[in-house]
Amino acid sequence: MNKSSQTEPVNDSFLINLNEEAELRSVGEEAWSEETEKLAYEWAKNAKEASNAHNSAGKSHKSKHVGIGLPAVLVPIFMAPISATLAGFEGIQYANMAGFLVSGTLSAVNSFFGFDKKYQKHMDFSARYADVYSDVKYELAKARKFRIAPDRFLMRIQMKLDSLGASAPDL
Repeated sequence: MNKSSQTEPVNDSFLINLNEEAELRSVGEEAWSEETEKLAYEWAKNAKEASNAHNSAGKSHKSKHVGIGLPAVLVPIFMAPISATLAGFEGIQYANMAGFLVSGTLSAVNSFFGFDKKYQKHMDFSARYADVYSDVKYELAKARKFRIAPDRFLMRIQMKLDSLGASAPDL
């Protein structure tokens, strides 16, 4: 086996180049290969899936926010004129109590779970993952000779994905 092609497996998907021959090494930029393109494509695919997952989670939180928040606002709006109009009728105080209890409970649930903030955060991360996907898609669409060096490009993409993964909300 040639020393310049020796590798040592670290795990299933990671190899270390054991080339120690200085005369065989050249200083410069790494060229694009099928392996680097496959890795970039895999990361882009993962970013697209994460973008879609966060988009779905965001839409779910938005519907919860509207479904719980809107009645919490509308119940008191409808109860005010009804209470004033039916003030003389027996039992109106119980209707008022029920309406305001429902309104307060829905407001508390909406405030406690923060569906509006969760919606916004998921939509933000959906867009950020989509940006990573677009970056990779754009770079791979170029001819190899016009692309950024793969070592720099892949490091930049990996750093973005690591940062997003560390700070993204749970799905």
